[in-house]
Amino acid sequence: AVFSVVQSVLLAPLPYEEPGQLVRFYQQEPDNPDTRGVLAGTHFTFLREHATAFEDVAAIANYQETGVDLFTGGRAERLRVLRVSSGYFSVLRSPLQLGRGFDRGDERGTRRVVLSHATWRMHFGGDPAIVGATIRLSGRQAEVAGIASPDFEDPIAPDVSAWIPYDLAGDTYEENNSLTAIGRLRNGIILEQARAELATLTPAMRERWPAAKKSAIVAMPLREELV
Repeated sequence: AVFSVVQSVLLAPLPYEEPGQLVRFYQQEPDNPDTRGVLAGTHFTFLREHATAFEDVAAIANYQETGVDLFTGGRAERLRVLRVSSGYFSVLRSPLQLGRGFDRGDERGTRRVVLSHATWRMHFGGDPAIVGATIRLSGRQAEVAGIASPDFEDPIAPDVSAWIPYDLAGDTYEENNSLTAIGRLRNGIILEQARAELATLTPAMRERWPAAKKSAIVAMPLREELV
C-alpha cells in the first residue's frame, strides 16, 4: 500500500503529454520568494499577452470550491465545478472527446459548460447530440461546449464533474490574488529561459499596477509543485 502511494505520487510522471514542459506560475514581490502566492487576474492576463516562452497558459479559479445543481429527469444533483480560462485543456494537451471547449470570448461569464465523461454518460446516456444543446445548471441555461476525454484528470482539483469559463474580463482588481495558473513551455525552450523572460516583465507590471506589491511572476515545474 505504501509503495502504491509512493509510485503514484513521487515516481510516476504526470499523466499528460510531455509533462516536463508543464509549469505552475506564482506571483511574488521581486526577489522575495517568501511572499509567493497565486496570481491576480490582471497579472495573469498580462502574462498571457506578453510571455512568448510558453505555448499556452491557463488560469484556474479554485480558491473557493464551486458547485452547481444539474437538473435532469425531474431531479437535481450537485456537481463539483471548476472555473477555468480558455486554453486549459490545450495546456494539458488533453483534447476534448466532443466539442470545442472555451475560447477567450467566453471569459466574460458566458453560460457554457464542458462535462466530464462520467457526467455525460451518467446523466445524458453518452448522447453526442447534447453538445451544443442547453442544460439547466442551478436553474439557469448553459450551453454544453464539449465532453472531456474519459481519462482526463485535473492536476490541481480532482474529481471535477464539469468546467465553466472563468469571468477573467471582470477580474480587474490588481490585488485580487486568487488564481492558480499553469503553462506549457514551447518546444526548444528550457525553464531557465522562460524564467529570464518573466523577469523582464516585472518593470512593466510594476509601472502598470503600482499599488500591487507582488509585481513579479515566477515559474516552477508543475510536477515538483504537486509533489
